[in-house]
Amino acid sequence: MQTVSLPYRCSAEDQAFLDDCRRVYSAAVRTAYANAADASGAPVKQKPLRDLVKSRFAGGVLDAWALHCATLEGMDLHKRVPDGRMVFDGRKDLERRGKGLLEPKDWKRARLRPMTIRSDKNYTGNRHFRLGKDGRSCTFTMLQGGRIKGKPMVRRSVTLRAGTMLP
Repeated sequence: MQTVSLPYRCSAEDQAFLDDCRRVYSAAVRTAYANAADASGAPVKQKPLRDLVKSRFAGGVLDAWALHCATLEGMDLHKRVPDGRMVFDGRKDLERRGKGLLEPKDWKRARLRPMTIRSDKNYTGNRHFRLGKDGRSCTFTMLQGGRIKGKPMVRRSVTLRAGTMLP
């Protein structure tokens, strides 16, 4: 697996959309992590865990593949910290939050996980991120809605330009 992480620029509306995607993705990862083992401590199989995550988050801003990737990330995190005591964003910030040294909005922002969408051979790479031919832009595409009754499928694309990240 190859990870690319670059600073980027985009409009305020697109940034709000990306933050919303990261918020739901982070919640899906935490759900998968918390439910990755049954009551006896044995690991749960991927399919039932993925179905649980999709039942909670399907039809929102993330599509099925993003939720699948969140499930896999939660399972991977549970393998690294199997006792279920992982603190997302770190224990140090949790202690600072408990002492009132960290504002609630800063704590929530720090807990956002980066979007980790895995590639797929059938899609010749990553189906959500496409690098531009110029090497300075990336298009992020998410299908919203889906197979939820009454919700139409909507494709939402955001173009990210290389440069300094806007606050």
